[in-house]
Amino acid sequence: MVIDGNIIIEADLEDVLDELQKQLHINGIPLLNTIRDSNEDIMVSCPYHKDGQERRPSAGIRKSDGLFHCLACGETHSLTKVITYCFRHYEDVLGKFGKQWLLTNFASYSTGSRRDINIDISRGQKALESPKKYVTEEELDKYRYTHPYWAKRGIVDDEIIELFDLGYDTETQCITFPIKDRNGNCLFVARRSVKTKFFNYPQGAEKPLYGLYEYNKVMRHRETENVFANGNKQWGNELIVCESMIDALTC
Repeated sequence: MVIDGNIIIEADLEDVLDELQKQLHINGIPLLNTIRDSNEDIMVSCPYHKDGQERRPSAGIRKSDGLFHCLACGETHSLTKVITYCFRHYEDVLGKFGKQWLLTNFASYSTGSRRDINIDISRGQKALESPKKYVTEEELDKYRYTHPYWAKRGIVDDEIIELFDLGYDTETQCITFPIKDRNGNCLFVARRSVKTKFFNYPQGAEKPLYGLYEYNKVMRHRETENVFANGNKQWGNELIVCESMIDALTC
């Protein structure tokens, strides 16, 4: 089953809803009290009206893609947004919590169409020509997947995943870390297996300071937006150097 167009679920919808109901009740949230199979849909008690306590389930969730629709109140949402709402993250209108819940509990990987990253941090200065061969956008597109391994390592912020262009290589079953120079050119792709402790750098690759380009990108964005700490043009005088790339990401 594919949810929201890109999250591949390794379970039937009924199993997903059973687990959702269990976790909600464990957390003291009495929603989805009734779950009933109905041909192409799973009928559930709607969480959007009557405080979720209707006697007969009026909402259907389509088995093919998880689309939720209530016949009584008319609410229609993706499954990720319904999950988010049930856990009372009302301010999360994009359903990020629900997406992460699915990835953590059921997903294999998701084919996410992520926005292109094309940032000029040279401020109009002409880049020096270099004979180096960089990793192309076409190759990086092959790795732009989401994998539940990131959540297991504590990397759950979509903005961090987008900023560092983290991905997953379906052929080698490795998560991918594009390593960029300070101008944003991808020098090579580091890999870490999701099955074993195998970690790989391309042979002969020189290891630059990881995250320097991403740091500059964020700082220049803040400068452009005129966002400064305490109202002053200061970023602080402390730099944290981590042992591993994952440490840097979670830090």
